[in-house]
Amino acid sequence: MKKSTEKRIKDVADVQQMEEGLLQLLDDFHSGKLQAFGKDITFEKMDSVREQQEKLARLHFDLNAQQEIYGHDSEDKRRVAKENMQRLTENLQQLSFSMYDLINCFTLFVFQRFLNYLSYSEQLQSRKPGPNFTDV
Repeated sequence: MKKSTEKRIKDVADVQQMEEGLLQLLDDFHSGKLQAFGKDITFEKMDSVREQQEKLARLHFDLNAQQEIYGHDSEDKRRVAKENMQRLTENLQQLSFSMYDLINCFTLFVFQRFLNYLSYSEQLQSRKPGPNFTDV
């Protein structure tokens, strides 16, 4: 058998294996087993972060409008400014915690996928030699 024929047979086997893997992936997706970002990263968490960002922005504008009521350099204006800053800081801190949690989950998910990819690549490399472009 010619070398190019053997290569085609191996390529066909690889394509069939990839096809089986893709069909399994499609079945997992349709059955709900597959999640886009892993089990810890949900769209609810992402929505929560977005809502917290919007809430913080609205609070900032509302508090600024409230601040305009008080006269220039009054004691009341300084007190209200300090209270407003405290509220904004607390909301920003909560948003930071939520984003940190989401980023950590996403980083772990990407790292796990990368390790799976490396493992799969090692399996492929141990099974057959790398591509030889001179055979084409």
